[in-house]
Amino acid sequence: MLGKIQQFVKWIILPVLAVLVYFNFKNYMYETHLLRDPLAATITKVEHHSGGYQYHYKNGWFWAASFMPGEKQLLNVGDSVFKPRYSLMLQTFRRDTSGKYKKLMNFNGDNRVP
Repeated sequence: MLGKIQQFVKWIILPVLAVLVYFNFKNYMYETHLLRDPLAATITKVEHHSGGYQYHYKNGWFWAASFMPGEKQLLNVGDSVFKPRYSLMLQTFRRDTSGKYKKLMNFNGDNRVP
């Protein structure tokens, strides 16, 4: 019985843990690279769509949804995605299958530019 448990841990649990650690480390390295390279985190293009704004930067893009009438864009071309007022953006980046970070974001509360 103990041998079966050891085999299960060796062939199932350890490979799964290795994959999880690898992808977590890969995402961590990507985020720290953005922090070290300010140009990689600079908005290069802003597109307005009916549901919000799409912000492009060097290595990808993310989406900020607009659910309230009169919503204004949060960032302009040349702004950093780590602008202090919108520091939650870093936490909302997630990779999709193409390797770019994107996620639907809704800043519940004060999400308008004054």
